[in-house]
Amino acid sequence: MLNVVTATPEQTEKIAKKYTPTIGTVKCSYDNEDNIYFLSGKCGLLKNASASWQVRSGRPMFLEVTKGGTRYDIPYPEVNLFASLKKISDKTIDDWKAGSEL
Repeated sequence: MLNVVTATPEQTEKIAKKYTPTIGTVKCSYDNEDNIYFLSGKCGLLKNASASWQVRSGRPMFLEVTKGGTRYDIPYPEVNLFASLKKISDKTIDDWKAGSEL
């Protein structure tokens, strides 16, 4: 059973420093009706964690990082975490758009 918690500020900072910079290949899907991108990827040096989040109106939100038996929820990432996710999201969405017509 998965333990779900809202990340504390300390946990959020750790996620920003340790896991977000190591997110590998990111998968992208799009909900045309609601204009929401859904992104997910493995992260951590051993790829032993995963992250998924949504992008709405160009803003990453609803980040979930799962490691072991715990999922850490961060509804609205701030500052460093937001900047990192925004960079990853923009590149992934641009790449997805470029190949989505195939």
